[in-house]
Amino acid sequence: MHPIVQLLQTPIALYTIMLTIAWTFIQVIGKTSSKRLSLNISNYSILTAFVLYVTLTALLVNMDVSLFPYLHAVMLALTFLSISCSSGACSRSLLMVTLIVALMPVLVMVSTKHPLPLGDDARFIGFAAAIENDGRWVPFKYPENPYYQFFHLIPALEYILASVTGVSIKSITGIMSCYLILKLTLYLTYSLLLFLVVRKLVGSSSGSLASLLLLSMTPPLALSQVVHQCYAIVLSLASLFALLNMLRENSFSSRADIIVKYPLWLSGVIAHATYTIMLLAFSLPLTLINKPREAQRKIAKLAGFILIISLTYWMYTYVMDAIVRPTVSVFDRLIDLITGRAIPFYEARQPWYSPEQQTFFIAWALIPSIVASHVLLSIPLISSIIAFHVKKSVKHAHSKELSNRNHNVSISLRHCVSILGLLGLGGTVVNFMLRALPTFGGRYFYWLYLLMLPLPALVVDRVSRKLVSLILCTALISMASFYGIQDPSLSANTYGEKIGWADRTSWDISISLNPHIDCTIQLWLDPRIGVPLQALAPPIAPTSSDQVLAIVGLDRVGVNAIQIDPRNVDWFERNFRISPNMLITSIDNYTLIFNSGKYVGVWKHI
Repeated sequence: MHPIVQLLQTPIALYTIMLTIAWTFIQVIGKTSSKRLSLNISNYSILTAFVLYVTLTALLVNMDVSLFPYLHAVMLALTFLSISCSSGACSRSLLMVTLIVALMPVLVMVSTKHPLPLGDDARFIGFAAAIENDGRWVPFKYPENPYYQFFHLIPALEYILASVTGVSIKSITGIMSCYLILKLTLYLTYSLLLFLVVRKLVGSSSGSLASLLLLSMTPPLALSQVVHQCYAIVLSLASLFALLNMLRENSFSSRADIIVKYPLWLSGVIAHATYTIMLLAFSLPLTLINKPREAQRKIAKLAGFILIISLTYWMYTYVMDAIVRPTVSVFDRLIDLITGRAIPFYEARQPWYSPEQQTFFIAWALIPSIVASHVLLSIPLISSIIAFHVKKSVKHAHSKELSNRNHNVSISLRHCVSILGLLGLGGTVVNFMLRALPTFGGRYFYWLYLLMLPLPALVVDRVSRKLVSLILCTALISMASFYGIQDPSLSANTYGEKIGWADRTSWDISISLNPHIDCTIQLWLDPRIGVPLQALAPPIAPTSSDQVLAIVGLDRVGVNAIQIDPRNVDWFERNFRISPNMLITSIDNYTLIFNSGKYVGVWKHI
């Protein structure tokens, strides 16, 4: 079977196809139905429902949190109906309700099992402690990504925050305080900036409010971890909002604008390479819109300036090769997959999701399916725009006549939204293919969903003007939210042990183990145990090779943690001379230095 056919048979591809058909049907009904929306939901009704929602959420958090997805799906549907009945107006109360409903899954997550770092973000706490011990960040003293060696943004922020608030970065209370402040501030800023950017692009307050609800239920867009890429995404949205303000008539840059913008650009470049790529992806289509040439030149100059800063910084920090070399090899691997010479997921990291968790992919497929259905219905318009610009670029004697004949074909912000959606959809398809190969991809390109998001917000805003399409649209979005907020990429293991996120229990075990673990020997740690240990002390490279220690989880998640990455399997075969499956089935034959029932520590002298 051809690799592309295999990928089309995966659950997420099948869900996307089915939802694309459904959204095409909804949009056709929205265009052909004559029965306009006649619902009337008062502010008093939505505020009463909101108070009841918050009260019931507080009760469920303390009693049975597994019922929260049902409650949230109902409240999200009511909020969406209220937005659709608002006639384009955006009252403060409606914005507040929408924002809190959108953030509530995150608040429930941190209120129950996950008030502490989940994964990769835990090591930054350890590096913040290193800054406190050393007096500054010392490049290349600790094993870390080369991009962060010269200036480590998040540990510096956490160290500053701990110093200002007076908490100890080495205590569990201090770690929790700094982490929650950063995470909730980041989420709130992320949501507000997205609201402002989408409102600029689609020109509709109701569409921008709908984008907040879509954001809250889409797992790839969740800021589950406080990592550099999340900061880069938020800084990109802030830069994009400033860039969109350049398109206003008679806009000018004051000294205050310059004082704000330059540090913003530099911070984004330092934070993560995603900042540059994401900002360029958003800004380049904006150069096509019919605005004064001065605004277009400003956008082009800004994009060029940020690209120059990025290239200079990457060369100065010696990370250019680490960025360019994998990018070049990706094309070869992609061609191998398309031509059938590569096998999907062979020697690549396997997904965490088990077969019973694949219904969560409904939420992953929602935004791409809306974009795909819009593209299918807009093929005639897209063809005319492309043909116009192709002809316009060709020099011939009748260029003026051609321009006059096509004066009605123009690029507005609405068309720009369609172009962004098409770019995001194409990039997401390529990223899905790369995820099946042993190369970079996956979560590093989830920001492509942000390129698509304005278009679904616009589509949802349009179809909600007719009663029948509104009912169908609300039902689909509510269903997707039910599965989306249970997805471990969005809410971690709040609703069940699904993937290797650290929680309160694993943090307690790690704190007990920390004084007894020698980090200089060869170690393999279940991610739920290894993550907190990285926060309690800066990671160091092993120096001894005569001892091996593996702390493994005996549950389904622990077994999956060993097997999903071929490098883990190779580590066990190299150090224990046995496959991970055989190790777990014959665990009693080894020296156990730790046993909590759920986790065991297996020691071996080489």
